Amino acid sequence: MMFKNPRRIASVIGLIVGLTNGLSMYLVFWLQGQTPQAVNLMLFAVGSGVVTAVIAESMIKQFMHVKLTRIYKALNNPEKYRDDMLQDAKELGRVDMEVTMWVRRAAVEMTSLRAQDTIRREFIANLSHEMKNPVFNIQGYLLTLMDGVEDAAQRERFFKKASRNVDRMIRLLRDMDVLAHLESGKLTLEQSPYGLKQQVLDAMEQMEDRLEHAGIQVHLTLPDTLDDRVMADKQRMEQVLLNLISNAIKYASENKPELHIQLIDQANRLDVVVKDNGIGIAQDDITRIFERFYRADRARVHGKQVSGTGLGLAIAKHIVEAHDQSITVAAELGHGSTFIYGVPKA
Repeated sequence: MMFKNPRRIASVIGLIVGLTNGLSMYLVFWLQGQTPQAVNLMLFAVGSGVVTAVIAESMIKQFMHVKLTRIYKALNNPEKYRDDMLQDAKELGRVDMEVTMWVRRAAVEMTSLRAQDTIRREFIANLSHEMKNPVFNIQGYLLTLMDGVEDAAQRERFFKKASRNVDRMIRLLRDMDVLAHLESGKLTLEQSPYGLKQQVLDAMEQMEDRLEHAGIQVHLTLPDTLDDRVMADKQRMEQVLLNLISNAIKYASENKPELHIQLIDQANRLDVVVKDNGIGIAQDDITRIFERFYRADRARVHGKQVSGTGLGLAIAKHIVEAHDQSITVAAELGHGSTFIYGVPKA
């Protein structure tokens, strides 16, 4: 083959460089509105090509000489040049490892990008679903009212239903705004010392009507000897507790539903345990329940339908993590759920 001869390789390189330089020179003159003399242009192209070919041939011969000499010496005296051969082998191994690592990193990045794209599509689909239902409900009630409803009680009922759907959209937008601020780190926490026992009692009072309506028996474990002073954003932490109690009500058991709330003293925090004996969560859903709009009830027993924005647990997770704490869940389908989150001590 032609490229087995160093001079031929150098000639090809020189020809390419000469033609490139000649063309570049012609373009320079042409852009300046001048016409170069053909002889000068040819001399410049040929000269640069010849010089390049000579230099290239010299470098190729030098390279081949060095490599062939090393191979010849290694073959004739393998013991003496064994270290050089091993070094070359190590270098090749290092290059192979770097290439392999690059391929693996590229594969991981591709997998991550695909996962992010999947999450983005799911988020858009879920957001569309959450927005669609109240909008269509409001539209239906308003169209019915516009057609004329003679019965005053019926009109009042339609107005209330439309109003509830408007409130649902407002809650959704408010929760999305809070979540966006939490995820971006722009939400400022107003931390101050307060009593965690009283916060639990206040939350139970707020949810009292819903708990009684669901027939849930409440068990509180708030030891009198426990120092319950914590340092946190009281309003945000109350939101976490209310979200967890609300979930316990939504997914309550149909047979003797119970809710247990307990405070546990840890080294530098108090753990809040919210446990129910409800319909539980499938193992496949546990890793995703803190995602935006993800509802594990799609895979739960009884096919139970619930209301809400689907952002409660995502907001709770970000609020707790903003306090440098964590929230965990242990659950089994058909056997209830247990959420535990930490609140830093004062």
